[in-house]
Formats: sequence, structure tokens, C-alpha cells
Amino acid sequence: MPANAPSRRLDAPLLGPHGLRTDSVSPTVTLTPMSEFARSDLAKSTPMLGQIPLGRFIQPADVASVISFLLSDDAAMVNGASIDVDGERWVSQ
Repeated sequence: MPANAPSRRLDAPLLGPHGLRTDSVSPTVTLTPMSEFARSDLAKSTPMLGQIPLGRFIQPADVASVISFLLSDDAAMVNGASIDVDGERWVSQ
């Protein structure tokens, strides 16, 4: 359970009536300059990649797409949710 789950779950019913939604996005290792240290070392990156059933690391655009969805009218009835962007990493463990 994400660390922000209790707050998000408590805030959703309080803020929802005011038109505010409290959702979170929880990505796994994302290919950014900050993660370069891990993915450039095959001894570290190969086992991590092996834990992701979709077979690739997350791109920043993958996370941005989920955030864009949550900000859109298409997600108007999504409130208090935590969306894992992890290529099924945690589902498979």
C-alpha cells in the first residue's frame, strides 16, 4: 500500500464535494537521468527488468499519460485511487 494511501482515502470524501479529487500515481523505476546509475549497470538493471512482466522499464511518457488521464474529464469519477504504473511488477510478485 502506498505511503500516501491513508491520507488519500481520508481526503477523498472530504474534498470530493468541493470538486477536488485526491488520486495518486505510483511508478516503478522510470527511465530518467536520475535512474541512469541503475540501468547502466547490467548487474543491477537485468534483475529489475526481470521483475517487470511487460519486459521494459517505464518511460516518463507512460507516467505522464496516466497523470493526463487523471486530470482529464474522462476521470471525473475517479477519486481516492492509486494507480500503479509498473508494468505489472507488483502484481506478479
